[in-house]
Amino acid sequence: MKTRLAAATAALLFSSAMVAPSQAATIDLSTNGNFTGQPGYFEVNQTFVLPANAINVALNISFLSVDDRAVVQLNGTDVDATGIFANQGSVGQFNFGQNAPTVDYTYNAPFVRNITVTSGFNIGGSNLFALLLNDTNNGIFGTVLPTTANGSYGIAANVTFGRGVTEPATWAMMILGFGAIGGAMRRRPSVAAKVRFA
Repeated sequence: MKTRLAAATAALLFSSAMVAPSQAATIDLSTNGNFTGQPGYFEVNQTFVLPANAINVALNISFLSVDDRAVVQLNGTDVDATGIFANQGSVGQFNFGQNAPTVDYTYNAPFVRNITVTSGFNIGGSNLFALLLNDTNNGIFGTVLPTTANGSYGIAANVTFGRGVTEPATWAMMILGFGAIGGAMRRRPSVAAKVRFA
């Protein structure tokens, strides 16, 4: 009995060791460049797809620099903004298009940041990460966007997520572990005692 119990315990430990936690995944959205010769309104768009079983999804922005100003969007929603020489909470202007009206806009300080966004994702579908740029050669101000600009940009960002459903290979190993438990606990055929009377 003790031997069977020890074998069952070992099989249980084996099966639980085989059920490894799902691994985290990272999508890198970092980019940099310039829009020399482009209009004063310029977009850098990136799309990424999240699997249907994605959990704990987060967009992380650690660096943002631009000449002159930028708004970062996730699926059309503003998640960050900065402008050259901006202090935290600086108010300036932004144009969401070459001929779009000018709107007042509040900017975060440039460069190093620690921004994490945990909502607004399309789980199981396509997502749009957009960097919208203005360049008037006038810092965070200026209402007229030139037809030809010479700005630059740089952003360090990524999306991290886990997977909520166990992978098929893990399920197979878990089933093998339970099979080992069943095999260890299976009873051997009992041997009947023979009694003889003299």
